[in-house]
Amino acid sequence: MNADGRRSSACACVVLVVVVGLSSIGTAGDEACSTAQRKALARIPAVRHEDYKDVLDMQYWRNPYLYVLRDGVELRSAGNGTRTKLTIAELPRALAGLPQAAWPYGRVIGAQDQALGSGDDFRYIEENHKRVDAVMKCLRLQVNWVPSA
Repeated sequence: MNADGRRSSACACVVLVVVVGLSSIGTAGDEACSTAQRKALARIPAVRHEDYKDVLDMQYWRNPYLYVLRDGVELRSAGNGTRTKLTIAELPRALAGLPQAAWPYGRVIGAQDQALGSGDDFRYIEENHKRVDAVMKCLRLQVNWVPSA
């Protein structure tokens, strides 16, 4: 093989690496949920900020609420008061399975990071916060992040 053949092979490899790298950038967030889960949540009306803008105490929040933990999340349902501990991977299915009546404010979810911890807890909580954001973006849900106490 001559120098031109080696050069064109090297160029082809560089182009392939760049194309594969760029294609993965656009889909990273979409891996957090499925099309079926997005469709299930699409039936929920658009966000109605005026319905919850005056809610200052989250005990009065009526939409689903997430508490971000070191090892996952706790999904809290205002309607029946249930608290379900989930992994981040289980979150899209759980949200898509909630009835439309669970979303009186529209496509918005309340969320708060766990405030207490020790050692590496806060690093894991921060990583899970970012993963929750990616899932919500994939599901096309807005997040009303509430500061931890």
